[in-house]
Amino acid sequence: MKQVRLELDSIEMLTKRDRWNLYFIIYTTHPEDSSKSLVAMLPKAGTIQLTNKSEDIYRFRPKQNGSDGLKVFQSKLPDNNSVSIRLSLMQSRKKLRNTFEYISELKGKLDIDGSKILKLTNIEWLVIDSSIDIVADALSKMKDRNLGFISMDEEFEDEFFENPNQERSGVVSTGKARLRWTWELKEV
Repeated sequence: MKQVRLELDSIEMLTKRDRWNLYFIIYTTHPEDSSKSLVAMLPKAGTIQLTNKSEDIYRFRPKQNGSDGLKVFQSKLPDNNSVSIRLSLMQSRKKLRNTFEYISELKGKLDIDGSKILKLTNIEWLVIDSSIDIVADALSKMKDRNLGFISMDEEFEDEFFENPNQERSGVVSTGKARLRWTWELKEV
């Protein structure tokens, strides 16, 4: 069985500010039921704090070879050899933002009564009976400031058989930050 994994390598803020309190909201199609979506928040508790002393760059992957980045997603390779993932970069209005607050606020925006949690590796995902487009709309109505989103969609084709680790980078939709990430395809 083939497995895919997504890791964040770094974030660079392109807009200068004295202090950033950042977190990510990741949403994707459920790997086993395409009519549902999964939503998660990283880091699980707190925020990523950047100051102008850090030059507005945060590296999740140390420079040593073989080190891991911030694990975002891991699942078996879907039958269509593609994965759709969106990441929204959020600026917290508080230094501490916990998963319970986020889930409560998001459930209210999506009008969800019960909550189903799916644990994939070390991340707990909220299962939602809606498409990822509806999730994106709900995120735009949250209290914290949405600094933009980026599509990390990937099709696992020939280049992954030549090199199973593919590095990617992109700028969020608002132009406020650049992200670098790595997709990995491996046999388990």
